[in-house]
Amino acid sequence: MLKVLVGIHKRPFEPLNKASLKYVTLKTVLIIAITLFGRCSDLQSFRIGEGSVNIQCNGITFLCHGLAKEDRQSHHKALVFFQLFLKTRS
Repeated sequence: MLKVLVGIHKRPFEPLNKASLKYVTLKTVLIIAITLFGRCSDLQSFRIGEGSVNIQCNGITFLCHGLAKEDRQSHHKALVFFQLFLKTRS
């Protein structure tokens, strides 16, 4: 895991403002996946369309579409919040 985290701080993922959309997307999905603490199928339930994602100043909220493996049919769509983490300079 450490090699992966070190790797996403190098080219082609960094510097972020010069990385292609492909690598920014891959880096974002990887970070979300390792912080989700859920099943792989939970990650695919995220959408980026209108009403499915809400970006706030302190993080981002996704509306999960579909049911998770452990959900009942009566379960309402869940919200997943990812808090903003500021990068500190060393």
